[in-house]
Amino acid sequence: MFARYRIATREKEFNPITKSGKLFQQYLVDTEIKREKDVINYLRYQLQPTKRVDKCSSLKANLEKLAKEMKK
Repeated sequence: MFARYRIATREKEFNPITKSGKLFQQYLVDTEIKREKDVINYLRYQLQPTKRVDKCSSLKANLEKLAKEMKK
């Protein structure tokens, strides 16, 4: 939300960010990457406790198979 405020155009106010050409484009890309990273981190750390690996039978079977192979 702060990025939207920063790039908004306002009457009678000079905004150097929007007038800087390629630097402005890089700012937009960096801001979007930061937003995506924040969403991924939210999903990783907030929703992960609700996921259970033991409910995924195929994953559990593959892990058990790999463990048996490593013991040999």
